[in-house]
Amino acid sequence: AQPEQPPLSSDQSQAKPAYNPDESPLAWLARRKDKDGHPLIAREEFDAGERLRADFHFALMSPHLTACHLVEIDLEKGDILITHLKDTLESHQISAFQNKSGYAEDDTHYYTTVYLDKKKLGVNYMPTAICSLNKTTLKIDWLYRFDTDDTDDYVSIQVPQTSNNKLYQLTQNKVLYIFEKE
Repeated sequence: AQPEQPPLSSDQSQAKPAYNPDESPLAWLARRKDKDGHPLIAREEFDAGERLRADFHFALMSPHLTACHLVEIDLEKGDILITHLKDTLESHQISAFQNKSGYAEDDTHYYTTVYLDKKKLGVNYMPTAICSLNKTTLKIDWLYRFDTDDTDDYVSIQVPQTSNNKLYQLTQNKVLYIFEKE
């Protein structure tokens, strides 16, 4: 199905992200009735949920990594802070964040996968790595290169995961790397 505007929203004054209502739990609830034929959720509840979803979609509600920027949005003040990270990336021979992969985080760091600069490294494949970006200094504290030219096994869009001072990264061929935070 093609993405479409939510059919139940009464607030048309705000822009809304396109979405597929067949995949929306909120729209699913709004279409359902209880045993007496009443909606499971009220229109006001649906509209509030839609506004929250739109806020999350447009503001990302958390820092966002682009190819070489960190974007932070303060929803209370309406401030947007864009930090250019080109220098710190280049100092580690990183050409760009794999911005499609997302990131994991803990109290002190963002963890994400990156593309390394194949020209500077003198290789004919796209090397990838995982790194930690310090939230305070906005510098890369740690980097692990997945040193392989096997085009069938690479870190693609797998999002790193954190749990109990460990960082997990899965490759395309389902090889799980586990790193322990010191």
